[in-house]
Amino acid sequence: MQRYTEELLLNEIGDMKQSNKGHVPVLVGKKEDQVDMERIWVSIKVIHHPKIVELLEQSAKEYGYQQGVLRIRRDIEIFKVILANISCTSRPVASV
Repeated sequence: MQRYTEELLLNEIGDMKQSNKGHVPVLVGKKEDQVDMERIWVSIKVIHHPKIVELLEQSAKEYGYQQGVLRIRRDIEIFKVILANISCTSRPVASV
């Protein structure tokens, strides 16, 4: 698992825009030090989910609104579970 500083993340965003179309990079981690945060690419569809919006609003209160990088202060594994749950509940049900 590679850790990211804001500068490294911004450089990679420019290089990876094509391969991650439709996704937004989010730095996730419990500690304030950016080195201990993990970059997770989140679907644009998921970023508008009420739970993700709530987490982003909480982070905005802590970090303020900054250009370039979204940050969520949350345990990385818990955040991944949240994303998985959102993805499972937002998939369309196939009709028979």
